[in-house]
Amino acid sequence: MLNDLGEMFSAKSFFRRRQLKFDRPLRPLCLKSLLIATVIFDPSISFSQDLGSIAGALIQGAINAQRMQQFQYQQRRQDVPRRRSRDSRESPDPASKQQANSKKAEDARQQHDAFLKIAPAANELIEDASTFVKGSPANPKLVAFIKQIGELNSALAAEDLSKLKPLMEGLVRDLRHEPGYEKLEAERSKQKREDAARYLPELIRTAGQQQAFIRYYITNNPTASYTGAFIHLLDDLDTNVAAPDLGKLTALTSKVDVAIREAHLQDDFVTSKNVLGRSGPADKPIDSSMLRKTEKNAFLSDGDRRDFILLYNSSPQAPHVTRNLSGTITFENQEATACLYEPNFDVAQRRLMKQKLISEYRLQKPGVDSRECSRSSLLTYDVIAVERGHLAQMRSEHQIALYSEVEANHFKHLETITSGRLDEILADQKKAQARIQADIESGSGEGYGIVEASPRVNTICMVVKDQEAAHRQLLQEKVELSTSDIISKPTLDDAYKALQRDECQAIYSAGPELKILTAAMAKDGADHSISAIWNRDEEIQKADRLAQAKREEDARQALLAKTQQEAREDLRRTMNAEESATARARQEALQSQFGKVAAAYSAAIAKDVRDATASRDDWQQSAGYAQYPRFVTWYQNMVRDHWELQSLNSEIADYGRAEWKGRPMETGFTLITIRLRNRILGEYKDVCVVLGRMNDTEFGMMRDPTEVACDQTAQSALLKKARNFESQWLVQPQS
Repeated sequence: MLNDLGEMFSAKSFFRRRQLKFDRPLRPLCLKSLLIATVIFDPSISFSQDLGSIAGALIQGAINAQRMQQFQYQQRRQDVPRRRSRDSRESPDPASKQQANSKKAEDARQQHDAFLKIAPAANELIEDASTFVKGSPANPKLVAFIKQIGELNSALAAEDLSKLKPLMEGLVRDLRHEPGYEKLEAERSKQKREDAARYLPELIRTAGQQQAFIRYYITNNPTASYTGAFIHLLDDLDTNVAAPDLGKLTALTSKVDVAIREAHLQDDFVTSKNVLGRSGPADKPIDSSMLRKTEKNAFLSDGDRRDFILLYNSSPQAPHVTRNLSGTITFENQEATACLYEPNFDVAQRRLMKQKLISEYRLQKPGVDSRECSRSSLLTYDVIAVERGHLAQMRSEHQIALYSEVEANHFKHLETITSGRLDEILADQKKAQARIQADIESGSGEGYGIVEASPRVNTICMVVKDQEAAHRQLLQEKVELSTSDIISKPTLDDAYKALQRDECQAIYSAGPELKILTAAMAKDGADHSISAIWNRDEEIQKADRLAQAKREEDARQALLAKTQQEAREDLRRTMNAEESATARARQEALQSQFGKVAAAYSAAIAKDVRDATASRDDWQQSAGYAQYPRFVTWYQNMVRDHWELQSLNSEIADYGRAEWKGRPMETGFTLITIRLRNRILGEYKDVCVVLGRMNDTEFGMMRDPTEVACDQTAQSALLKKARNFESQWLVQPQS
């Protein structure tokens, strides 16, 4: 039986190799001969019942052959531009040659466009004819129809317009003389109408989304490399959406989808679906030069361009923000993650956002990102802020990303700080600056402030005598600088020297010292300004108490964590010791029960290895080489390089049961260690390998031999897991 199966597989392989050599359609005589041979050599086949399926198989074979021909034809077409390029280099008249090539390219494009228009109808005709042939196995014109189908498929594969239309007309004419074909054609027409009614609205919707996205993209990216190709696609979409056809629109939307993916704009297209679209009825042209305004997103566009807008995360993924039963916005644990959506935002906007979250929502930890929002992970933020005018000037994909989140109800309007309110805040800051400056000049200012020598402050020199942690904490909250951006200086003179060397751009100190500083800077003619930030003594005392409480709490938590960690380590050590003792007891019991059979199994593997590594010329005929060819071949190569075997030892590596095709089998692994010596090199080499196999007693075969180096434990574990190996020799403690 095995020999018969081998011959059968060999015959199939030969037929496949012969089939790959076909470069033209199967001839009718060949098809007819194969059909007759099939019936003669298999009398069990019912001509009336199975001939249709045989004809279908023959048609499929012909189509497969034509696909090979189409591939070869395309390869030849790809060679044409290379030959043209070579000819153009050799041509004595490049201008005329280029003109001729342009004309040929235009003619080829027109011919290809004409082919694309007729190809769907040709494919439908092939499908209809194939269905008819399969359902009419007793038709006397069966082989003739198969021939026509093959010829039509060949012309379709080669894009041969001169043959395609006559072949289609001939096949349709002959089929319509058959009584059953009219019924099939009527059913097909009915099915097409039903499909159009079912699928066409969705296709029109998809095409409309593609129209909107492409028009928006080319409007905002007129010089992009893909804009030219998108313009042609947009023309096709406009034409086909105006007069939709199921087949044509299916092919076109697929083509547009490929173009969008090739431009790496698929993610942008997906997010734009709810943002770009029709601004009027479905029968009106799409106007997508602007983002579509809806009730949900109107707050992003309606209003003064200087308005500062805050949005909150209303999705289930919001880190901290929620609504209570009364509809009030709340933040869990009085903390939030926030960011500015616009790139290169003003630091004052970040400060304003932070102050708003602290004052309005009583947040103690308003984590405002120092960088712009990560647009690929907007749902990780509780609050997003953006200036309306800056949003309108951002890149189209960035606008679409935010608009789509709003349309998906992932973000909603939290608050708008109007341009008028911003002017009031700015006026209040100027008043505060004027008041602080007057207090400093008069010497009546109690507290600490900042004198700035530059409009952009990156580093502050801090001059304080005590409570440094409290001062530093207040500065970090109000100026939003990191710890490393606040440099402590022992005296005002040291700070002023650092200011002149641009080591810092501002000095923070007490009111009386700031009076001395401003007088020195005025004497030197140095530009300076007074910050609106002022820390009163009571604020510093409160911050100091909070800092001390935080230090004590941190110390308490550190001690508690250390104690808990030590307790967990003690428990883990105790449990590991108990599990190890239990595992050792179970392992000893298993090895006592299966010791003899495991030893015999291991010895059998070792015997095959010794036989293959013995000094024999026919080692490739040994059972050891048949099962472990890599190890035995390596050993024989070492012998050829004058290495000598000093010792070969074996021991049981593992033993148990594994599955092979759903059947449990005895499985063993043997650890082989060998020592080699090379007299010429004066060296020794030690090698360790684990060899395993499965014993299929039902069929008298050794299955799935494995060769793994001793240090490759991970690979060995994977092999065991793949075969559902259960050890009856080793027991590992549970982790």
